Amino acid sequence: MLLFFAYNKLRRLSKNIKQNQINTHTTVKKGHDITRRISDIASSYGDHEKLTHLKSMMEKF
Repeated sequence: MLLFFAYNKLRRLSKNIKQNQINTHTTVKKGHDITRRISDIASSYGDHEKLTHLKSMMEKF
């Protein structure tokens, strides 16, 4: 009987470890995706600012 409870506990702990690994992987992936999106936004904002600067320079001449 004791072996039965020990086996079930080990199975439950194993399942928890696997689920925690999946959760960690998902969190890291979301962090990378957010970082990439922020980088893209900053890049497009920089391009917009360059265009705005060029337009204002062209209007002066």
